[in-house]
Amino acid sequence: ITQNGGLIVAAIDALPDKKAFGAKFVSLLLGGEIAPIFAPQGDEITQFAHYYAARKKLVLASEVPDQLGEACANFHEVIQVIEHFIQFAEAEKEDLSWESFQRFWKKEQALQISRLTPENVLKVTSRTTEVPLEELLGAKRHWASIEARRLAVYFLRQRCQCSYNEIGRLFNRSHSSIILLFQQAEVMLRQEQRFQKRLLQIDQWFSSAAPALDYQERGVKGYGQSI
Repeated sequence: ITQNGGLIVAAIDALPDKKAFGAKFVSLLLGGEIAPIFAPQGDEITQFAHYYAARKKLVLASEVPDQLGEACANFHEVIQVIEHFIQFAEAEKEDLSWESFQRFWKKEQALQISRLTPENVLKVTSRTTEVPLEELLGAKRHWASIEARRLAVYFLRQRCQCSYNEIGRLFNRSHSSIILLFQQAEVMLRQEQRFQKRLLQIDQWFSSAAPALDYQERGVKGYGQSI
């Protein structure tokens, strides 16, 4: 929320405990001030993972909290991952060992990347085209980068049903430039088998998330229909 320019509003119906929240923070709340909220750092996430495991009385391998400190962005993700790990271990009839967590984590990562989200579309497009993600989202005019952007924009529009404005925010580009990329993708889809093949490769990552598009048929008949 805060990274996108939003604000978190806290309303209280009683005087907050200064010992629990800290006198300075309580003073800011009572004065109606804006208090900055910072994302936890890796060592704080690791400490929280140790704390949560202890509170749940889990016999958790010591390496697991360290891994969570590197992989998770916040405390909520830590809780989710640990709970999913417990479910995995129970289903596999294993203990909460490091070896078991590694097997779980490999499956979890594969599941996450297969979810049809705009962020995953960008990652999979980057992998498929071998164009680094920062270059895909950047301003370089290399042919490979341009083709990758067209693939991503077309896929985001068709499969994720993203608006041009939503795609523009992902790429930090204007609404009109995204429309142009989409139109160029439609032309390439009609004329270039390589482009069709790349779209099919990206589509295979998400085949379980939504019905696949018939790109060859759309390439012949669909130019301009989706604008």
